[in-house]
Amino acid sequence: MRETTARKQQANATRQKILQAARELIQEKGFDQLKMTDVAKRAGVSVGSLYNHYRSKDALFFAGYDNFDRMILEKQDSLMFENHIEALRSVIYAQCVGAFMRGTNYIANVLRYQLFSHDSAFTNKERAFPTYVEKQLSEAIRAGELIPGCDGVPLTAGILRVARGCIFDCAVRNTPESIGENIIHDMDAMLAPYLSESSNGQHSVDPAWLNTYRARLDEENAMELGRE
Repeated sequence: MRETTARKQQANATRQKILQAARELIQEKGFDQLKMTDVAKRAGVSVGSLYNHYRSKDALFFAGYDNFDRMILEKQDSLMFENHIEALRSVIYAQCVGAFMRGTNYIANVLRYQLFSHDSAFTNKERAFPTYVEKQLSEAIRAGELIPGCDGVPLTAGILRVARGCIFDCAVRNTPESIGENIIHDMDAMLAPYLSESSNGQHSVDPAWLNTYRARLDEENAMELGRE
């Protein structure tokens, strides 16, 4: 049993090194120029070992995408929130700000790949991230934070569109420093008509909260890269 656990831990550590190497190379060279041999060399693994974990560039890309979702949600689960709207604001903020920690060039490559691949994996409603967002909205409706009769499904789609738009805009303008405040402002504006009277006005942008959360993300991201 211990041997099996050790092998799993070693395999996971290898995958994390590969994903980190791929992120760095995409940021430096772009996805089109990414070569599996270069990823293996940067990660310090054999080409055979790389293909044992990821059979193609596409598989490697999607693994990094899913790994990012997992990292964000694990951080989210470790935090305490006053209500479901705050949890929602937090996870969207973390996704957008955390994405730009990978670098503007990396984000540009991700957006370009999404645009031309037409792969349903990017819009899959069963992915962990949109599922979490929809859950928080549904819980907010049940808790009376949002007006009765709201539908969490279209609200989820709308919030995810707003997030993608903010990420795209900041990537185009090369202004990653503004992504955090922009996404909270835009998401709050979208949710404002749906807030119940008891919660209306309680979710405006708080610069102190943004700065504190950004510092927390910076620290945890550094720890994450250290573990990889």
